[in-house]
Amino acid sequence: MCSSDLYDPKLSSSLFGLLIPNELKDHAEHVQLLVDRDSAQYPWELLTERSQPEKPLSTRIGIVRQFKADDGRPSPQSARGYQALVVGDTADSGLVELDGAQAEAKRVAEVLRAGGYEVSEQIKKDGQTIVNELFAREYRILHIAAHGAFDANDPTRSGVVLDGGLFLSSRELTNLRKVPDLVFINCCHLGKMEKTLSNQSPHRLAAGVAEELIRIGVRAVIAAGWAVDDGAATAFADSFYRRMIAGEAFGQAVLQEGQRLGV
Repeated sequence: MCSSDLYDPKLSSSLFGLLIPNELKDHAEHVQLLVDRDSAQYPWELLTERSQPEKPLSTRIGIVRQFKADDGRPSPQSARGYQALVVGDTADSGLVELDGAQAEAKRVAEVLRAGGYEVSEQIKKDGQTIVNELFAREYRILHIAAHGAFDANDPTRSGVVLDGGLFLSSRELTNLRKVPDLVFINCCHLGKMEKTLSNQSPHRLAAGVAEELIRIGVRAVIAAGWAVDDGAATAFADSFYRRMIAGEAFGQAVLQEGQRLGV
C-alpha cells in the first residue's frame, strides 16, 4: 500500500479491520495516535471503514501522530525569528531530475515569503551548498522535496540523496544547535524515481527520519510515508502552509487540506 500512489479502498478497509480494535471502530472524533518506530510505519491515515470505502480516515477526522521518544534531547532550543530553508531536488545526484519537487519548492517559498518568512531557496543545488546553508542560520521551518533512499543494512546511507554518494540524514539534523518548529520532508515523488530508491520502503524512511527529528525537539513533522503524486504533493504543501500561516492549528490544517484533496 505504501509503494503505490493509487488508493485501494478494499485494502484500506482490510487494514482498518486488522489494525483498529473493535471497541474503537466506531470512534468518530479527532484522534491522536501514540506510535513507536514500528507502528509509525503503518499508513493509518489511509485506513477506512467498509461503509465509506472512498473516504479514508484522514478526510473525515483529524489524525495527529505523537511519536514515543523516551531519550529525546534535554531542553531543546527552538529556532528564533521567521526564517525557512526550502530545498527542491538536488544537483548531480546521479538520479533523474525531479521537476515536481522543484515546482513544489518554488511554490512553498512563494507562500512562505508572502507570510512574512525570510526564505533560503535551494533548488538543484549541490550537497555542500545545502549542508552549508543548513548550518548557516536558524530555521523555524525546514522544507525538503527531493530524492530519498532507505538502506536497512546501512542506515547511514539513508536520507535525502545528495551528490557523490552522500546523504542528508538524521546525523546532520541532530547536530543542529537550534531546531526548527516544523520539518516537512517529501521524498516520494514516485513518478520519477527508480525502483532502488525509497518507493520500496517510503514508510520506513519517513518513520526513521520523523523519529530522529522528534527526538531532537522538532515540534511537528510532516513526512510522506507512501507514494505521492507530484501534483498532489505541491497542492497539499501550498494549501497547508497557507492555512498554517493564517493561524489554523497544525492538525486542523492537515485535516482541511486532506478533505479538499480527498487524500
